[in-house]
Amino acid sequence: MIVSNLQHSQRVEKLHPLFKQLFDYVKSHDLLHEELGTIRLDGDNLIVNNIYPECIAEVRSICSSRVKRSRQCVK
Repeated sequence: MIVSNLQHSQRVEKLHPLFKQLFDYVKSHDLLHEELGTIRLDGDNLIVNNIYPECIAEVRSICSSRVKRSRQCVK
């Protein structure tokens, strides 16, 4: 797991050849307002699962137990 913010993505882009493509996509798209679902950037090689964007608004708070069972909110 990598914990950082997108401003420091260059630090981790060299860890995997697809990281730069992923970070470029995330930086250039507003995922909070994108359609929910799977976004395939490179077939089955690079996938973004855009689910539960309301979690972003709850980052500073604790996720409800129902939400925690389905995914993890990150501070």
